Amino acid sequence: MNNNHADVPTFSYSDLLTSVDESQILIECRSCSLTKSDIFSLARWINEKYYGKAKTVTNSKRALLVSEDNGEDFAAYLSCIIAGFSVVPVSPSTFKDRGASLIEDLDPKLVITRKRNSTFLGLFTHIDHLSQEEIKEFFKERSHQRASTSIPWKISLDAEAYVISTSGSTGTPKFVSITHRNVRAWQENSLPVLNLSAESRFSGTYPLFFDASAMFIFGCLRTGCTLVVAEREESLLPLTFAAKSSLTHWASVPSLLDYSFKVEKNIKEINGVRTLALGGEIVSAKVSSEFLDIFKTAEVVDLYGPSEATIFVATKRFNRAELSQYDNQISLPLEPPPYPWKLMNNEAENEGELYIAGEQAFSGYLTSKGKDTQSFLGPYLATGDAFRFDEGLLHCLGRSDNETKIRGQRVTLESLERYAEEIPEVRLAACFRSQQASRDIDIAYEGTEVDNLVFMQALGRKLPMGVRVGKVKIIERFPINQNGKIDRSEIKRILETEK
Repeated sequence: MNNNHADVPTFSYSDLLTSVDESQILIECRSCSLTKSDIFSLARWINEKYYGKAKTVTNSKRALLVSEDNGEDFAAYLSCIIAGFSVVPVSPSTFKDRGASLIEDLDPKLVITRKRNSTFLGLFTHIDHLSQEEIKEFFKERSHQRASTSIPWKISLDAEAYVISTSGSTGTPKFVSITHRNVRAWQENSLPVLNLSAESRFSGTYPLFFDASAMFIFGCLRTGCTLVVAEREESLLPLTFAAKSSLTHWASVPSLLDYSFKVEKNIKEINGVRTLALGGEIVSAKVSSEFLDIFKTAEVVDLYGPSEATIFVATKRFNRAELSQYDNQISLPLEPPPYPWKLMNNEAENEGELYIAGEQAFSGYLTSKGKDTQSFLGPYLATGDAFRFDEGLLHCLGRSDNETKIRGQRVTLESLERYAEEIPEVRLAACFRSQQASRDIDIAYEGTEVDNLVFMQALGRKLPMGVRVGKVKIIERFPINQNGKIDRSEIKRILETEK
């Protein structure tokens, strides 16, 4: 998977966590609390079984982790990374539908899943199976032992750290390979905005198979913070879980709040959280302020980064007072990435698709024929996202492939959605190019009933040439995909079937 170069620097995760006590709890959940010593004990067992007496891991073996987001899953992820494995987290549904093809495409040495999901693995005799039940038993047997966290092996910075599948929301899902060099750059240049330490208690709603969840794993492996993991039923009431878990850090997509407003009406206030990390979708001042109405002691950190640029690459922290100056903007602004970057657009100055270079950018998508580097322009990675650069800050406009022209007016669908959400009756909006030749856009929204004319007037105040609105459909609750994001594909299907 990775070339072996004698002069490539190596490291070990025990070196990164030397200041963290062996009894420090790295994973806390309802069913278990696992210390640094526990995690390194499992890592040692995995390394010795699969790498033997090798002193340096230069070519990572892959572990396919079928994640149900319990404590054992987080323990397996952390331990495999320390042991020198590359982890490929996938959802149970993906494993059920595509397990055989994933194994053929990614060639894992190890599959980690519950016993009930492993029935067909006997067809692949070259693959080992480790169940979550066995991991739980491993820790149970060693519950009274204190293993050394000093490990004898090193890992090459160019070894693969993890593989994540893109969401496929803008096309066919692709496999993104991230190296330890990419991760190290993220830890040194991007992670500090979260203000994590060994005293931090970190949780959130990102499942392990969602790209941003890597901030939990590699944030913990850098700082020794405690990852507080919600069990399955607890994750259905995320704010309730946050309120009772004495957290200092919380991470989620902005659209979580709309879900929680409907199912957790009793949660009015959460104290103690200092950092509220929002990303995965456009982050607006309006939604950020609504979060701070609940997370009374927090500041908001806006996170941006495609999977290909390692977790997040552009950020900015805001207190409540600072949010108010961006009330009328589509999104909160971001500090530019700490790497070379540029905006590409032949028609507008200081506006266009964002391109990023530097050590957080991956080297290409995994394919059966090797790395696919078509997403690069020289050393620059094309992010697929449109931005405007103004007064030293980047303002996200949405996906560049969602850009459209409405009678000469260049605009992204995401910006139209933010404009629509300024209508008092509209809680959330989703805009699509209209299927009607005489109309510009179709709109689905949550809220109370609004006439088409109201939408046209509201959007017309933002776009001088106006907008011709086609279909408008009110949806009681927007569907959510397995990553916790609004499922735009399903909303589009609902709109298209509307007579």
